Amino acid sequence: MRQISLIKALHRIGLLALVLLLSSPLALAASGAETGGFTPNPGLRIFATGILGSDGTRFEKTLVTANLDDEEYVTVAEVELAYAEYGKPMQPVPRDRAVWRYAGEDGGIVQIPLVTNRGQKKFFWLPLQAETGAKWKASWGNRREIMATGLTVETPAGVFPDCIMVEYDVYAGGTGIERHYIAPGIGLVKVVSLKGPKATKGVTWYEVQQIEKIPLAEARQLVSQMLE
Repeated sequence: MRQISLIKALHRIGLLALVLLLSSPLALAASGAETGGFTPNPGLRIFATGILGSDGTRFEKTLVTANLDDEEYVTVAEVELAYAEYGKPMQPVPRDRAVWRYAGEDGGIVQIPLVTNRGQKKFFWLPLQAETGAKWKASWGNRREIMATGLTVETPAGVFPDCIMVEYDVYAGGTGIERHYIAPGIGLVKVVSLKGPKATKGVTWYEVQQIEKIPLAEARQLVSQMLE
């Protein structure tokens, strides 16, 4: 009887550990490597914070991911919740929304804006093969290059394994460089300044704070509402 009770107890502990593991950001990222590469999985609500520019303007935003129709990759709805000038408390602002769709085009993955809040245009996001040394250019000619793969990146949302790091020339001639860290199944999780005329090396421009998994039907409804 004691043996049976012990086996049952161990079984319960094993199930609890499995549930906790599958609900972690690490598990979300690892599953994404098999299903969607470095595009986000559907059914995620992602909270992030960042800095808009060298003047120190900060922002908070929420992103929701969903599969609409029969699309291969997800559509992402983004809402900015609040902003603040440097050194001042966060202030609420009117709902500022953007919706874009990931799609396979031009030998890679592009982001196509469906609703824009700052006049965004379609741009090439990543090549299909995320390999170190892969290079491409933004529409305005600035360099993009995958500098490393298989990285582990930590943010307040958790630890994300198997990330890639893409360097962005944000000014002509490489006078300003950012490092974008992208996690499988999640997408962009962190942006750090490497150098720039008005940026301090090591400043975090963008960082994911929290990730929630929500029902797929709820995610589709939220994203569809943003398209109306």
